[in-house]
Amino acid sequence: MAVVFMTAMAFSTVPTPLYPLYQVHDGFSTFTVTVVFAVYAVGVLISLLLAGHVSDWLGRKKVMTAALALELLAAAVFLATPSLPVLIVARLVTGLGVGMLSATATAYLHELHSADRPGASTRRFEIVSTAANIGGLGLGPIVAGVLAQYLGAPLRLPYAVFVVLLLTGVAAVALTLETVHRPAVRPGYRPQRVGASRGDRGYLAAAAAGFTSMAVFGLFTSVVPGFVGGTSTTRPARWPDWSCSPCSVPQRRRRRAPAGSAHGLAGTSGCSPRPWV
Repeated sequence: MAVVFMTAMAFSTVPTPLYPLYQVHDGFSTFTVTVVFAVYAVGVLISLLLAGHVSDWLGRKKVMTAALALELLAAAVFLATPSLPVLIVARLVTGLGVGMLSATATAYLHELHSADRPGASTRRFEIVSTAANIGGLGLGPIVAGVLAQYLGAPLRLPYAVFVVLLLTGVAAVALTLETVHRPAVRPGYRPQRVGASRGDRGYLAAAAAGFTSMAVFGLFTSVVPGFVGGTSTTRPARWPDWSCSPCSVPQRRRRRAPAGSAHGLAGTSGCSPRPWV
């Protein structure tokens, strides 16, 4: 399940090293690239608030499968045509899938760990879930950059490869044990509420730090590929140029891991390879 989580997170960062190629293809500005990246963040936020908690009664497998289906839909949109409107739609759909998946997969991993190792420390789960989340964010640009650099069709091949990987992930989820027992009476739906205990300054400080680091990370990954592509001219044409920016915030351990919360991790890390063309 951790590999499925990592694959899905990697797909969310596949376009990062390809933005300069999209700019050349459609001639849009660096600001437009930033807007495209922001659309993804909007999709993640909407999905977290509206669907990040529904696996508590629908089941982890159903929500995981739906999230992977959204990412497959996004991949199909990416493959349709490399135009700006299509890119915006694909990034929004990707965000919707990642928002559902990140909350559900974290809780799913925690429950699978507890079922396999009852009474054991949660440290192993925390390491694995964090590595899958952040490792996936860093792996996506690396895979996309290598494929675009050496195998051609840079705006299509990376997505085609991830279609195969995501389909494999759907099969893996189908074969994994369900950890949620559906209630006899389904609770009424309402969007997830965000809040903190009154006077819990540590929680608010961590949330502010997380927001700031994600904002910096988003700015970096949307702008740097174009900057590197326009300024790095000293290396041979067959060598990719890489830029990495790990961003992390401290994590607070909680006793429970509801599906709607990101238990045991907060932070992002991304690498932005620039394919020489």
